[in-house]
Amino acid sequence: MIFAVYTFRNRDVSDRLGPEILMDQESITVPSSAGDEEILAGVTAVDRADGDVTSSLIVESLTPFIDKGRRNAYIVAIDSDNHVTRVSREIIYSDYRSPLFALTKPLRFPKGTDSILTNITASDVLDEDLTDHIRISEEYRLTNNTPGEYPMVFTVTNSAGDISTLPATVTIYDPAETAAGPEVRLGTGLVNVPAGSGVDLFDYISQVAIDGVTLRAVPGEKRLEGSGRTLVPADMVMEGTVDYGTPGVYEVKIGFHDGEGRFGGERILVVVY
Repeated sequence: MIFAVYTFRNRDVSDRLGPEILMDQESITVPSSAGDEEILAGVTAVDRADGDVTSSLIVESLTPFIDKGRRNAYIVAIDSDNHVTRVSREIIYSDYRSPLFALTKPLRFPKGTDSILTNITASDVLDEDLTDHIRISEEYRLTNNTPGEYPMVFTVTNSAGDISTLPATVTIYDPAETAAGPEVRLGTGLVNVPAGSGVDLFDYISQVAIDGVTLRAVPGEKRLEGSGRTLVPADMVMEGTVDYGTPGVYEVKIGFHDGEGRFGGERILVVVY
């Protein structure tokens, strides 16, 4: 009788234990696109009663970043009695980069505009499209009916808690006022460039109206042409500098001088990451 009670209690204790989770390494490096299968590589689970329960393993959750590109994954195993074991595993993303912004056009709007977020998007390697998460820092204010240049900072945060910021100047203009000097149109308002490389900003000019002539970019060539006139990179003037070796946000104005010496240009943001 005593033996029977002892055996029952032993089984009761063992049944309360969850599976044992074994990892070939506690830290694993994976690409940013990694799914559960890659995060669980080298992880097995064994239960005292059920044997191998590796098939029950799931990635329960991912923590926010501890450091940029490094977080923990909580891994769970379950046995047939619904006993659960949970462990953490460090995840390091081999190709991670912070969210990047994009601008379809420069941040230049006619007065009375409803929103200055219409031209801006954001994305990253974890969540892809983050456009709906873009915010404007609260310390900056813009009067949409008053022409002028307004400093702004745009922010976006991904699911891992990584925040990217984009300081920029927003221009509000009066369409009724005719600009003096050349008018420059760009094919984009922002260029993202890996640190250590560079770009020719002339390539982003789509059109220039200068001295009564409209010149347009010639596809595949470094020149603007119109009405027998040509502009080349040597004609372009850049106000501001870009250090392609140092990550940061650089705001420059690119443009031209007309026959009367007047300068006209458009702002472009260069983000070195």
